[in-house]
Amino acid sequence: PQLESLECSNERLKTLIESLERGITLGKYRAAAYRTSRGRFREEANIDVGLYGEGGVEHLVSVKVFCGRLPVYKPWVEVFNASVADEKPGIPGFHGSKAESWILDLAGEKLEGGESFFIEYYTDPDTLRDLERGVPVPATRLGFELLKRGFTWFKVWYYPEGFSEGGQKIQAQKPVSPDRLKEHLEEIIRDLEGITGRKAKLLSQDTLERAMRAIQLARALYEKAR
Repeated sequence: PQLESLECSNERLKTLIESLERGITLGKYRAAAYRTSRGRFREEANIDVGLYGEGGVEHLVSVKVFCGRLPVYKPWVEVFNASVADEKPGIPGFHGSKAESWILDLAGEKLEGGESFFIEYYTDPDTLRDLERGVPVPATRLGFELLKRGFTWFKVWYYPEGFSEGGQKIQAQKPVSPDRLKEHLEEIIRDLEGITGRKAKLLSQDTLERAMRAIQLARALYEKAR
């Protein structure tokens, strides 16, 4: 790893980087960083995560971790350049995989309220389809996974600004206070009740069922926050 020049005083984000470098065993594969470098800023790390198997290592996904420059810039994490299922024979895609769950778990554990998590969705057919149909983020496959990990505010970047901003992505944050949590959850419930009512016939069965589960989860979180 080439991160000696990285300046990261945030222990949470430093631990996230170390977890990506260390990796995790996933069946017959091991997912772990195969290339690391300092990014554009002294507080930014670039981590390419690959799947290690009998045939060597194959690219899985790229992660940028910005440790923050307080009090001006908060930390953030971005996940992009994901491998696609069936792109290479025998190599699973990133979206919907155990490796995706692992990285989402890390983000959910290490990021705090108001710190952003970005993840490209255009390589995830299920999420892309639903967002193009106007489905609220928490009812999409990827959005529901984020909601389960405590992210309650979402913004969809349909048209990222400039080539360096990457592809279409979801930005997600956890709430900064209990009051803001309740505001987020109220909006989620309202949006999801809207599509599961009058627009239910326009949804696929999978999306409708996921929307109902998201409503149940949001209501449970709201009651817990009261």
